[in-house]
Amino acid sequence: MTDRAPRLFLKKVGLAALALALAAPAHSQGKPEPSPLPNIAGRHIQPSDLVNVQVFNAPEFTRVVRVSSEGAVRIPLVETPIKAVGLIASELEQRVADALKNENLLLNPLVSVTVVEYASRPISVAGAVKNPITFQTVHPLPLLEALTRAGGLDNEAGGEILISKRPATYGEPVTVRKISARKLLDEADPAANVMLEGGEEIRVPANPRVFVFGNVRSPGGFPVPYNSHLTVLKALSLAGGLNPSTRDEAFIVRRDEFGNEQIPTIDLKRLINREIPDMNLQPGDILYVVENKRRRMALTALDRVLTFGTMVGAGVIVVAAGR
Repeated sequence: MTDRAPRLFLKKVGLAALALALAAPAHSQGKPEPSPLPNIAGRHIQPSDLVNVQVFNAPEFTRVVRVSSEGAVRIPLVETPIKAVGLIASELEQRVADALKNENLLLNPLVSVTVVEYASRPISVAGAVKNPITFQTVHPLPLLEALTRAGGLDNEAGGEILISKRPATYGEPVTVRKISARKLLDEADPAANVMLEGGEEIRVPANPRVFVFGNVRSPGGFPVPYNSHLTVLKALSLAGGLNPSTRDEAFIVRRDEFGNEQIPTIDLKRLINREIPDMNLQPGDILYVVENKRRRMALTALDRVLTFGTMVGAGVIVVAAGR
């Protein structure tokens, strides 16, 4: 009887061990368990993302953690926080494996990292767009879609689109990327349609202006379209055309990169008669149309004579009607 009791006890222990082995989680028998939510290809980890860190045959290190505001994750028994921000999932796997080896916790760890939840991040579109907007995004989206959400570029949009992004870690510089509006919209260049991950600020500066002053009907500043040139004749047309007392002469006040003034002269009579080619104006140019004072004085005198004649004629008619 005394021999059967120990045998019975050992048999029960063996059955219990077998049951525990069969009930063990999948990650202790083979590769780490895949997450039902796959990583988004090329998406970098950012603060507040939720990541699932699995270490093969080491359940004490396996857990779901949220990336801190400083951009790091903490693993049990690992003293130093592991930087995760700016990395993709495969790069974070290597970081975790290196940390476990460097602190002599595991000899050759096999690590799997899956981003369970991407925190939504804002994208702002401002400047020369029809409807400035700020919206939240979880998945990456192309630049063209973000501009479409803002209603597209307006008539004063310049030739460049600026994309600035603040770094996830404090102290790093803000990155600014310039995209050509012509390549994005007119040439449909795929390289210009960059992918946005969230956290970007898109600014569309207004296009530079050309100023028309002097003897024109509606002086002022006029924008230079990003996809075309503004010539002298176009600028004069935007300014309402020439006044009758023009001297058929104009100047372009232009400053070079060193601040020196260049003042080319234009013969308006020959330009209008197509005897000389039309000139392209550069952003910031000032087109000044010169007034012919003698012609203005003559026109003023003629206008007074005509006005006086009209008044006299009206007076005669009134007197005749009074009689």
